[in-house]
Amino acid sequence: MKSEVSVSIQRQSDGVTWLIDESSSGSGEYFDTGSGGYALTPMIIFRFDDTPGIVAGETFSVSIHGLTYKDDSAASLEYQVELFDLQ
Repeated sequence: MKSEVSVSIQRQSDGVTWLIDESSSGSGEYFDTGSGGYALTPMIIFRFDDTPGIVAGETFSVSIHGLTYKDDSAASLEYQVELFDLQ
C-alpha cells in the first residue's frame, strides 16, 4: 500500500529544502513508515542525503504531511532541529 506521508526539511540558514517520501532512495536518503521492529508503531524514519556543508549549529524546520488522526481527519507535524557535535 502506498504511503501518503512525506517529509520536508528546510535549512534555515539558506532556505534549501529537501523533500523525502517513499520514492526517495540513493545518495544517502532513507524513508520508512513501516512497522518493522525499530520502535512502537506507527513510526516514521527518515534521513536526507549526505550533503556537504551541514555542520553543528545548523537549524532545520521539519514538516511531516500526509498523517491522519484515528478518525481519518488530516494531521501534520512540524518541529525545529538544531544539529550539535557529539565530540
